[in-house]
Amino acid sequence: MPGGGGRRCEPLTIAGNFPLPSRLPHPHAGNAATCLARIGYDEAARIAARQTRLIGALQHPMVTGDDEAGSRLHALAPTYRTLLTALEEHLSSG
Repeated sequence: MPGGGGRRCEPLTIAGNFPLPSRLPHPHAGNAATCLARIGYDEAARIAARQTRLIGALQHPMVTGDDEAGSRLHALAPTYRTLLTALEEHLSSG
C-alpha cells in the first residue's frame, strides 16, 4: 500500500491522474494512490495502486506493438468503476 515515499499530493493530481494508456510514460500514475492513502481512503488507494501497476505493465507492450496490451487494457478498464464505487462508499460512510 502506498503511504508516502516523498510524493506530493497536488490539488489536481487525483482528478487528472487517470489517463488512457499511451506510448508515453505516466510519471505521476502513483500519485492518486499515495494521496488517497494519506487521507484515509484505504480501499480506493489499494485500487489506485493496482491501476498504477496495470498502467506500468501496459507501457512496454504498447510501445512494442505486442498483442498482450489488449488483454492488459481489458484488466485495467473495470478498475475505474471499482475505484468510483470505493470512493462513493467511503464518502457515504463518513
